[in-house]
Formats: sequence, structure tokens, C-alpha cells
Amino acid sequence: MLDKYVLPGKKLHCRIIDGETVILNLKDNAFYFLNPMGSFIWNLADGKTKVNKIIDAVLKEFDVNYETAKKDASSFINKLSKTGVLSLYDKPQTALKS
Repeated sequence: MLDKYVLPGKKLHCRIIDGETVILNLKDNAFYFLNPMGSFIWNLADGKTKVNKIIDAVLKEFDVNYETAKKDASSFINKLSKTGVLSLYDKPQTALKS
């Protein structure tokens, strides 16, 4: 998974409300409320950045060690990819503007 590119899924609405990222998945009407690290990862999920580079960025941005950054970022990306909120690709992707 570390060499995959991450991009938000389709049919999502995303807003920042009081500094918190809120995502509505229109496929199942589920809401996702992201903590600061989740919001940071979400902002890096541009389809051009690999998971390993996102982990490196988390390591620099937050006061965590490499293993914690890897575990937390990987867990977050895995969880949201299972719901379709994030998608993983072998090649870089171009985000569609909504």
C-alpha cells in the first residue's frame, strides 16, 4: 500500500466547519468527521502523492515517531478506502473538480 496514490472517492461533499473537516459520502449518506491528522492526510490525498510520502509529511507535521505515523496514516487510509471515501491507485491520478 505504501507505493499507492491516494485520491478522494466520487460522490462526496466536503466542508470545513469550525476548523473541522466534515465529509458526506453521498453513496450511503454517512458523515465522517476528521481529526487534525485525518484532515492533514485528506488534504494530501491529491492523486499525485504516494502513501509513503503522506506518512513522511505526517511525521514532519505531528509530534509522532515513524511507526506511529505509518500506523495511523495507513489505518486512516485503509478505513476510508473500504468505504469509498478514499481510493488507492497504482498510477498518479487527476482529481476531478466538483
